Amino acid sequence: VIASHDLLDESGRLVFSCLTRALFSRR
Repeated sequence: VIASHDLLDESGRLVFSCLTRALFSRR
């Protein structure tokens, strides 16, 4: 479970980073 949570956390961070960058780029 811990490994799965870690993976999800990393994936979520990556997605969030990508979304934030896209939003900033659009602006």
